[in-house]
Amino acid sequence: MSACVALLASIPLYIKHNSYQLATGPDHHDKLTDTVVLPGTIGTMYQPAADDGVVWGACLLPLVLSAKAIDLGSVEACGLSIDTAIAMAVAMGAAFAIASLGAFLQQRRGEQAQMRSWVWVLWAMIVVIVAVDRDMGSFLTTLAGLLVAVVGQSVVTKYVVRSLAKGFTLGEAAVVAQALVLVAMDFAVRLWSSGEAYEDIGVVCLEAAVLGLLAMARVLASVFNVPAVSVIGSHKPTDNGSMAAVATFAAIVGAFGSASLLLVAFICRVNPVWWVVQTVLGSPTHLLTIAYWVALLAIGSGLYALAATTSFANSHSKLVLHIKRKSYHLLATLMFVPGFLVSPQLLHLGFTVALVGFALVECVRVFGIGPLAGPIRVFISKFVDHRDAGRLVTSHFYLLFGCALPVWLGGSSPVACLAGVLSLGIGDAVASLVGMRLGRVRWPGSPKTVEGTAGFVFSMFAVIQCIRVGLGDSASVGSWLPLLMLLAVSGILEAFTEQNDNLMIPMFMYAAVHAMSTPAGLDVVRLGPASMVAFAVVLPDVIDAIKQRSITGFAFGQ
Repeated sequence: MSACVALLASIPLYIKHNSYQLATGPDHHDKLTDTVVLPGTIGTMYQPAADDGVVWGACLLPLVLSAKAIDLGSVEACGLSIDTAIAMAVAMGAAFAIASLGAFLQQRRGEQAQMRSWVWVLWAMIVVIVAVDRDMGSFLTTLAGLLVAVVGQSVVTKYVVRSLAKGFTLGEAAVVAQALVLVAMDFAVRLWSSGEAYEDIGVVCLEAAVLGLLAMARVLASVFNVPAVSVIGSHKPTDNGSMAAVATFAAIVGAFGSASLLLVAFICRVNPVWWVVQTVLGSPTHLLTIAYWVALLAIGSGLYALAATTSFANSHSKLVLHIKRKSYHLLATLMFVPGFLVSPQLLHLGFTVALVGFALVECVRVFGIGPLAGPIRVFISKFVDHRDAGRLVTSHFYLLFGCALPVWLGGSSPVACLAGVLSLGIGDAVASLVGMRLGRVRWPGSPKTVEGTAGFVFSMFAVIQCIRVGLGDSASVGSWLPLLMLLAVSGILEAFTEQNDNLMIPMFMYAAVHAMSTPAGLDVVRLGPASMVAFAVVLPDVIDAIKQRSITGFAFGQ
């Protein structure tokens, strides 16, 4: 597996190195944007960013799953084994890296024909290494599964880029596609082996919700005449405010919701509605937790309504926008940290319900359903930023996924499972506000400040140490240096990355905390592959930011 990881990390680094050489070459004026564009897509379909995120797309999922595998407290109940999931993630990451390399060389040098022979040799080597390195059954069965995953992620990546233009960078689209393929294949395995005893009903409900929502959104797009391929610049609001449109929307939602519940019942042999009721009402602690959430939401809504009447709320300054956005991060922290410490299962279910709610609200907004579409658009428009350039507003989804994914993935380390909530609710919010108010020294090639990064690191360190003390984990409290080093790397990543940090930083921290939470501490054998990928992920973002500034300055100084 180490050989696979090394090869996986080297291909994106090769692209970065050569894109820098080309961008500083004799005809650099035409090379300022070194974004890789996959065949079948065009450059304007990607979210504008200095970095295309190829390294993230190739390495993030293998890094996260490898960290989950070395977490000795993780137990896979059913579905895909963790070894199979890692093998598929490595295969998909490698295929994406090779496809990106081919597209890059075709764009910059016209060398695709010369590459074909050795590209396929590399791909065959990766498949063989993964298949031999993991004990997953017969070679042909393993090979077939890997090929299905690779083809699936290639198709889904291009579909995501084309149908949600300007919503994702290339790397983000690849990560989304790979995660969806793994979810679909895991759900298929569970469906095939239905009738077995299941303890992870919440995972089955989550997978059914994700796949059902995607299928539902595609049907809604066809019914309400929204093209499958986005037309650049044509994100004009859709109006379907008639009662017939509302009834059609409700019928489609009801049909897909019912189908998803039936599939969960078929797989688990349990009534999912009754299971949800038992989970919510089966414990006084759960009832108190839900009451606490409702009270916080009520207080937050009241404060927002009160602030909306002030001149401060109506200001369009960058600081006011940041305060509005980060206030939701703080609210998420106050809700989810106690919720996880009291009942991880309830928070797992709560995040699934929140995902369904977010998706339905976004469908109402995008398709202009009924009288609520207008107010929803007005409300969401107050919180969008430059990343929300496409039809889909992704900011709130990234915030949800950043908080929820570590909880959904689970593990033995509470700090790892809370990595998303803490990094977004505490670290990111403090970094943003400290940087804007006190920041003076900027990182080279980045708008972020050193003071903001220091705020990220030390606020996270203080909160995590407090959580460890509260949990009685005195051994972890004493080993503060590895944690501080991890937070420093995460802070630098937050300062330099051009990808959506609401997703990338929580996943990076989840993987790194699990890698450092093994009984042997910083076990070099265990941490070696993960640190290799982490190095490949962090370093190019720093280089890209510095490089982009130097290239732009050199070009416009001529």
